[in-house]
Amino acid sequence: MRGSGMTDVIFKGSASRPAMGTAEVTMILDNGEKVLPERGPEVAISRRLYASGEGEYLIDGQRVRLKD
Repeated sequence: MRGSGMTDVIFKGSASRPAMGTAEVTMILDNGEKVLPERGPEVAISRRLYASGEGEYLIDGQRVRLKD
């Protein structure tokens, strides 16, 4: 799948469903061995993209910078 920009991943709508204003993906990592000691047994890393082109990153639901 190819697109001209990141906002192409946001659902544009169909005859039976309205368009969405955001797209989000979350990856859950197993931290059972406590590689990240300050985190729980699972770590959720998310990226959220808005139709405006702005986006944000989250770790366990808390907003963070990309380099975090």
